[in-house]
Amino acid sequence: LVSILYGGLAAPLLAVLIGQISSILHSLLAIIVLASKGTSEDKHGPAEQFTGLSATSMLTILASYALCGSLLFSLVFLWDITDSIYFVFSTLSTVGFGDIVPEDSLIFLMLGGYILIGLSVYSLWQESVVANIELQLEEMSSRLESHKLEADRRNIKEHSQ
Repeated sequence: LVSILYGGLAAPLLAVLIGQISSILHSLLAIIVLASKGTSEDKHGPAEQFTGLSATSMLTILASYALCGSLLFSLVFLWDITDSIYFVFSTLSTVGFGDIVPEDSLIFLMLGGYILIGLSVYSLWQESVVANIELQLEEMSSRLESHKLEADRRNIKEHSQ
């Protein structure tokens, strides 16, 4: 019963924490992207609105972050690199099979910040994929609507003649 209550309280709090970290990372990415584009209100008028990185860019960031973490875990826990990659990807994707677990719990807890940031990066990648899918669905819907309107206009012309 205690575990159920703990899980009912801890899971939403963890989700809130990951959401806050994701928000901070999104803001940092916006600053980096806008700074690299050299936008300023003096040269280009009002600063651009940052809508987010593409799903491909976020996947590249996620993969780079995970591979660097895999090297870290491989060194810290003396794992084979393939085991480290497997552990990091299964942990960051929240699958977490549990078949590979660090033996030293204290060091694992100390590396918890890495995992929290990784979960946040994974969340940002998921958001970018969902935004991409929504955009494509909107475009398909508008194309279907325009084709439907065109077909209706042709039918009206044919019936009026």
